[in-house]
Amino acid sequence: MTVRTIAEAKAHAKSLRNALAADGTVLGQAQALELVARQNGARDWNTLSARLANADSPRSICEPFPGRLAG
Repeated sequence: MTVRTIAEAKAHAKSLRNALAADGTVLGQAQALELVARQNGARDWNTLSARLANADSPRSICEPFPGRLAG
């Protein structure tokens, strides 16, 4: 599983909580977020959310263009 946005990660955490609750296992939201983070290769939720926030942010005008310009 690979999440692309923070909203998607939170939705996965909610789904995980609901699935476990159906089997009688109580899991807090923070615990579910930590598990989702680990499933996506991050050390913890803070690391994953920072990575996703950086991926969502627009490129700075000072950053080099990663391709070639036509012309």
